[in-house]
Amino acid sequence: MKNKYFFLRDENVDSLAIDNAKQNYQKAWKLYREIHSHGTPNFHRKTYLESYQTNPHYKTTDEAHLTNANVRFLDEKYIQLSKLGKIRFKGSSKRLQKLFEMDKQHEIRIGTLTISRDGCGDYYLSMQLASDEPFVKTLEFVGSQVGIDLNLENFYADSFGNIIDNPRYYR
Repeated sequence: MKNKYFFLRDENVDSLAIDNAKQNYQKAWKLYREIHSHGTPNFHRKTYLESYQTNPHYKTTDEAHLTNANVRFLDEKYIQLSKLGKIRFKGSSKRLQKLFEMDKQHEIRIGTLTISRDGCGDYYLSMQLASDEPFVKTLEFVGSQVGIDLNLENFYADSFGNIIDNPRYYR
């Protein structure tokens, strides 16, 4: 592919980005052939969004964490990306602190990274995080259900028979 598409020879293009693009291309054609039996699709670009996917490399001897791969968090404001270097990002500091605390207790891995640029030139990073422990606690089963109806005649009605009249502020 590098012989046909010269932009893939760029030193800033990650080898895993090329492999992910090939894999996504092959999956798309496989799904197309399973569903459609006539004609080939015409692909049209409808946006100016550009993106690529890559995966981090973890050393086989270490446990996988947010801070020990070639793509890693340096602190709460910087992330290290392969081929792109140290990049400043912004996000919720409370969520990041909670994520780092969870990473100390449990092994959290970075899966697929998607780096995209929109039409205005702004860059976005999406990460798929994985852990053996669930990120969200499951709620306890309460053993009952309720149905709620919101409409114009009565503001609120539930399945237990509670009805609240509509105050009709708009009249």
